[in-house]
Amino acid sequence: MPGRITAPMVEGDGQSLRVFSGLPGTPYNKIRVPKNDTPKTLKDFLKPFWKGKIASTPYVTGLNLLAAKELWGREAALDYVKQFSKQVSGLIRCNEMDRVVTGEFLALVMDCNGARTFELQAQSAPLEHVIPSDGAMIRHFYLNIPKNAEHPNAAKLFTSFLLTKEAQKLLWESDFSDLYMFPESQLGQKVRHLEKQGVKFFVPTLEWVANNPEIEKISEEMVKIVTQK
Repeated sequence: MPGRITAPMVEGDGQSLRVFSGLPGTPYNKIRVPKNDTPKTLKDFLKPFWKGKIASTPYVTGLNLLAAKELWGREAALDYVKQFSKQVSGLIRCNEMDRVVTGEFLALVMDCNGARTFELQAQSAPLEHVIPSDGAMIRHFYLNIPKNAEHPNAAKLFTSFLLTKEAQKLLWESDFSDLYMFPESQLGQKVRHLEKQGVKFFVPTLEWVANNPEIEKISEEMVKIVTQK
């Protein structure tokens, strides 16, 4: 598929192919949050208004990557999580966005990839999905073929199919996810709109993860801070 599958989509020494993207963000209930308090950054959630009204995840999704040198760095990220944990009133999973819709929590900081929020928005739920300008990131989901696959050629065809326009449309219709790198991508439109506003996205690759093993230990520290406060 020349021209469709490009070099930046291939990672892991040619063994991993990007299939769809995720946009972690901070969904909030737009009915219950006054306009003067609508968040634009992660640091906005340290304001007094948000104390006791925020949910986070028990696995600090998104927050751990703030420790990357390309974003805030270890010390600044840990200091933020320590302050932020005092604002949190509950821990929920990324697929429990209904609890933000009902107003049990006014926001989730951060979600996993935005997909559940986009799905609820399509159902007219009162949610906004903010990509924080101080913590904008794009995550990727990959397909790999095991060396002992019984039908590797069929697997290659299926993987290639998932990057066609038809399959990408199906991915959005079924899972509200697609690969932002394609011009017709729904997520790509969101990314390009924010980039025009000056937002810079951090895109961790498989190589970056392999070269930054300390992030896992930092994640463990953050989990302890958030869950044992």
